Amino acid sequence: MSKVGFNNHSIYIHTEKPGESVNAVRVTLQCPECKKMRSIWIAREFFTNQEFSRLYHILIPRSITCDHIYTAFLDKNGDIRGYQKTDLELSIVEKIFPKQEIITESLIQQKGTFNILMGTLKELMFKTLRAILTNVDIYCISSSLNSEYKKFFEDIFLDRLNSKIIIISKEVFDDEVRHVLKNMDKVFIFNENLGVVMKEPPYFHKFNEDCVEKVIFNTVNSEMVDNFIIIKTLQKNLEILFSLTDELYQRIEKKEYISKGQVKKLLKNSTLKLAYTDSFRNIMKNRYNIDLTEFFRDKILEIL
Repeated sequence: MSKVGFNNHSIYIHTEKPGESVNAVRVTLQCPECKKMRSIWIAREFFTNQEFSRLYHILIPRSITCDHIYTAFLDKNGDIRGYQKTDLELSIVEKIFPKQEIITESLIQQKGTFNILMGTLKELMFKTLRAILTNVDIYCISSSLNSEYKKFFEDIFLDRLNSKIIIISKEVFDDEVRHVLKNMDKVFIFNENLGVVMKEPPYFHKFNEDCVEKVIFNTVNSEMVDNFIIIKTLQKNLEILFSLTDELYQRIEKKEYISKGQVKKLLKNSTLKLAYTDSFRNIMKNRYNIDLTEFFRDKILEIL
């Protein structure tokens, strides 16, 4: 069973059809963002509650139908009367962005650009790396973010940087850009001044310890302060990653037989010792337009 919320209450619902002993009403939800649909079953006694007279305003959390959060309006008969999108989800700012240091030349020489950025913008660093690896454009709303942030990623990716990194004022964003990006799914927008991520693809929510982004950045330790060495180290890591993804892409394009087990072995035997994770699959899907899950499931490639 899963839980959804309404009017400061919570109700438990079935995401699969319950047995005959359970008297439940089937409700079909459709996300107003991505239009994905799913049926749920709610106990019939819920609809006889006299405390609520007209429409139930039910908050549908992530994972019920998809990765979006939205509100469904449900009448007393169990019929959907409409939906409302959720523009933002609140987070505790301190957990995302600690207070920023002013990046100066002396501070760079003392700590190194990478260590400064990871110390003040750690969550954003992982998300920016994921954005670039999956060809997502980046918009940073800021009045103060030093250009070292943008320059750092340009330096480590070189000619592999396909994403735009745009640092923009809030005024320009509101007047000229917001309406253009409103309906775009593949875009990463954050307000550095407020510490708020305003928009991101659904697969940006989860960063496991063995995800590609953390593996790449964790090869640089805090003892390294020389920018040249740090940049070269990360360039080498990215080159290892791209050599693996390029090889896999070429083999699939040639329709050579390759199994899921062989893919795992290919990653594990690399210098980075990567795992076959969601983050790796997202790179293949969004950078190379290859859905590995579909390949394996449909047996276009051999499955072990």
